[in-house]
Order: sequence, then C-alpha cells, then structure tokens
Amino acid sequence: MFAPQEPWQPALDWNTNAGHALDRVIAALPRDRQWMINVFGSAPLQMALDPHFASADVDIFTREDWREVVLSAIAAVGLDKSQSEFFVQCVPETAFRTSPRWRDRAFGTERGGIAFRFAHPIDILIGKLNRLADKDVRAFHLVIDKTGHPTDAELIAELRIAPELFSFAMMPLFGEGVSFWQNVEALWPQFFGRKIDVEKEILIPARDALREAYDTPDWRADLEKLAQEPPEAGRGE
Repeated sequence: MFAPQEPWQPALDWNTNAGHALDRVIAALPRDRQWMINVFGSAPLQMALDPHFASADVDIFTREDWREVVLSAIAAVGLDKSQSEFFVQCVPETAFRTSPRWRDRAFGTERGGIAFRFAHPIDILIGKLNRLADKDVRAFHLVIDKTGHPTDAELIAELRIAPELFSFAMMPLFGEGVSFWQNVEALWPQFFGRKIDVEKEILIPARDALREAYDTPDWRADLEKLAQEPPEAGRGE
C-alpha cells in the first residue's frame, strides 16, 4: 500500500466525515467541465487509513481559474469555513508545498462524474512539515504506525528531491512558528531517534546531484589545481 516510488492504491472509505463532505461538494458542482479536484491534508488519511482520524476540515485545490466555482459550490452546501465547524476549503495550489513527485504517485479516481487525485501519504507528511502542529505530528504517528513508512532513509531521500522546500531558510511561514528546516530538525529525534544534520544529509547531497546533472565545472578546484602546478619549462622567457 505504501511505496514512496509508486502510486498508492487505497480503498477509500467514503462513509467518513471527509467522504460525506466531498460527496456534498460533488453534488453541487456544475457539470460544465472536466473537473480535477486534488485532495491533500488529513482527509486522504482519514478515508484510507483510519476513519476516526479527526480533522476540522477537508483540504482541496483545483485549477486556479476554477477555484471560485468550487468555492461557490462549497458555500452552496453550507460547508464554508464561516458556515460550519467542519468545513471544506479550496486553497491555491501553492498551499500544498511538497515533493515535485506528488502527482506521479497520487491516487486517481472518479466519483459522481468528478475526477479526483488523492495525495500519497508521503507527500501529505512532507506537506505537514511546513507547520508541524500537534495534528500534523499525529498524522506522522498514524502513517508510520499503520504502514511502517516512511523510514529514516526514505524520508531523507524524498527531501533530497525537494530542496526548494528549505528555500525560506529559517523564515517561518506561519506567524511566530518555526521554519520547514527547524521542523525537520524537530521531527527526527521524535520519530527516528537521532538528530539530523539538514545541510550535510539533505541539502549538500541535493546540490551535488544537481551539479552532476548539469555537469557544472568546479572552477575553484580547477584554479587551485593550476596554482599548485609547477611552471612549464621556458615559461616567462
């Protein structure tokens, strides 16, 4: 069920809070286009791993030029954040900050004539590292307890593929919270029993892989090598 390199094939339970909410939105969407609704956050975990895994909302996104239509459908069935304690929020695609691999391994399905993509658990967990609130930590516990994944090595390999997630360096995204970098450092002792050196174990290998891919010359090393070479016979005469 869980292989980070492969698409996942969950048996979704639509008889859950998240499933019922999505069904209500499905019924309200106009059938004037070929919809693609992406589901991430806690909803896929509730529908696939534990129906009792609680969350206050269902996170989705679609094409940006379709977002207003989805928001209208959500409001029409009373599931806007201002209308209900349990709500559906259709956010900009950029809110799902995760691995660039996520589309390749998401679970695709159709319900009520609407196409859906449910994000893979590994991409959901990576996304939760942006905030790592208590409910995000619970998501890590759920996935690791149920599947045994991701392992220390698997998560490091995935983060090396997504070094851009560290691009805000030490700048927090959520008010007075901490950064993605700091959240990764906080996660490792709790789940993998050790400290992690983010720069050494993730960022430097990611940089080196890009350098090799672009076949980038190391000008500094070349200049140092030239400086150490003895002068050629006759040079300067």
